[in-house]
Amino acid sequence: MPNKIVKIYDGSHWRWPTPLQKVIEAGGQGWITKATEGTTWVDDYYDDWKLEAEGLNFPFGSFHYWRAAYNAQKQAQHYYAIATGGGKPLLPPVIDVEKTNNYGVLSLSAASAHLQLLCLETEALWGEKPWIYTSYYSVKDMFGAPSWMANYKLWVASYRSDRPSIPVPWQSIPDPQYIFWQDTSSDPIPGTVFAGYDRDWWHGTQAEYDQYIEERKALINPQPPVSIYPFMGKVQMPQNLNIFNVPMGERVGLLPDQTAVTILEEVRDAEGIKWYKLGGEAYVKAKYIIPME
Repeated sequence: MPNKIVKIYDGSHWRWPTPLQKVIEAGGQGWITKATEGTTWVDDYYDDWKLEAEGLNFPFGSFHYWRAAYNAQKQAQHYYAIATGGGKPLLPPVIDVEKTNNYGVLSLSAASAHLQLLCLETEALWGEKPWIYTSYYSVKDMFGAPSWMANYKLWVASYRSDRPSIPVPWQSIPDPQYIFWQDTSSDPIPGTVFAGYDRDWWHGTQAEYDQYIEERKALINPQPPVSIYPFMGKVQMPQNLNIFNVPMGERVGLLPDQTAVTILEEVRDAEGIKWYKLGGEAYVKAKYIIPME
């Protein structure tokens, strides 16, 4: 039986307001919510949840609801513009593929080509492959069994208690065949106004999920290469040079002229000015330090 250890919830404007602190208290370890649909529609509450998740340091992701009747490339561009406004969410992009408003709009082959184009354009914009959220019958009835789908990670919706029903394109790949498994749409979260939520399970262990989240953080918010720090620098400004606590803006000391210093980290403030961290609360503007041979 698949693991049911790491629980994720997903939502949309239909579940607003849902305080993410309540999701955390219910054992949720992530929240993925709708950002866009078609070429113009935007979920009014996407930005609110994104900001809340960032404030709580809570894993957060987005999804776009595919519409077969609208231009695929424009959908991808619309999704990217909205979902990444103010920075990319932590989790990869997701294309939500369901039968509602899509079944019967295109032939099996045309629908497959349309969705593939949306996925390719999304990958080009985001710089990584999107996940596909879908179910066994959504794939069977709208696309048949196109092999290209298995190139994308599957988030499967399958309301069974034992194991998910895997759509045919993913059946031939080794386990785990899915990244998330949505097994119900009625899981309660105490302290909220709604009777139930979409609940999802990570395919692996707690340790594997924790490692994945740390890898995502490093990918989305890369830090300067460790190999360039620490290094030695020398003050290139005459007389004493002020050093500051960058977040507080307060002076915390002085550096004498021509003092050799060890640079531990490079940071930028809200105005984009580069600073070097010297240790503790001490920072000096990078323009005043020259590297030592």
